[in-house]
Amino acid sequence: MKRGLASGAAVIAIAMTAALAFPALAATLGSTSRSLGAGQAAVNRCDPDGIATRPNLSGTTVVSVTVSGIASACEDLVVRATVTGATSSSGSTVTPIGGGTVTVTLAAEVAVVQSMRVDLAVSK
Repeated sequence: MKRGLASGAAVIAIAMTAALAFPALAATLGSTSRSLGAGQAAVNRCDPDGIATRPNLSGTTVVSVTVSGIASACEDLVVRATVTGATSSSGSTVTPIGGGTVTVTLAAEVAVVQSMRVDLAVSK
């Protein structure tokens, strides 16, 4: 009985430590916020319904990222995409007048791995 209780207490202690060590930082941003800031300056959102991304492959490497569903309010802004896998690479392009779809070519190919991440930023 003591062993089961000690194991349960250890699990709770580990869970509490993990929760304190890795707080949900995004939780401080309200879902009704009209701007997003990162401690520097607030940036107005130009596309409230979001966008879609698709990594484009050449064999087993990502060579570019297609970004679609860009609202017209985002026209003539810079889209920067960074792909992170075993390595990392980025590229940028300007959104078209009227919004739509762009393809961001990466500076270097990124080998496809099981867990990859695509980060996007839209700015002036």
